[in-house]
Amino acid sequence: EEDAAEIAGRLLLKSDDNGSFLNDDEAIFGDDVVSDGDTRARNKLILTQSTLIGDAAKGVAKGYPSIEHWVKTVSNGLYLLARTVSSLRGVGLLNAPRIRAIVSDINRAIRLSNLVLALIDKRTDEGVISPELAKPKRDAELKLCLKDVYAIVPHHCGDHRSCSERHCRYKQIIRALKARKKLQKV
Repeated sequence: EEDAAEIAGRLLLKSDDNGSFLNDDEAIFGDDVVSDGDTRARNKLILTQSTLIGDAAKGVAKGYPSIEHWVKTVSNGLYLLARTVSSLRGVGLLNAPRIRAIVSDINRAIRLSNLVLALIDKRTDEGVISPELAKPKRDAELKLCLKDVYAIVPHHCGDHRSCSERHCRYKQIIRALKARKKLQKV
């Protein structure tokens, strides 16, 4: 995989025939490189391209893990846990429907966070918010995403203390009931 990534990094920029750089309309610079969990191959492609281009490319490309690969890894881990720890198997515990629900919620939390991050990036690119203001917003969103992901398994076990309202229906209902009670008092 690492050798293939290095070759791909070179062939996206240079001709295989004579080794010269491709025209601007043919060359592809991988500034966002998404791959499975193997960071070495991803980093090899990024390093190859920045070595070929030089200083102008240093630090420009970023590597990202594939969400599908990550979610599959979590899913497989939960199934393995259910198989190896007998006390976690059975109705209402780590059965197949519950594992699918947990994995689905993790996937949704990450995708929602990615949408928020993309919106922050878009507003930064458009000049609506400054890069200095965008960084704390991105950091806060990443922390919130991690908090949401960490809360998913306890949530599915009935513990909603660490849930946020943006994902937990239970918390949303409690908030709505409290608001209704306030209105009735008025």
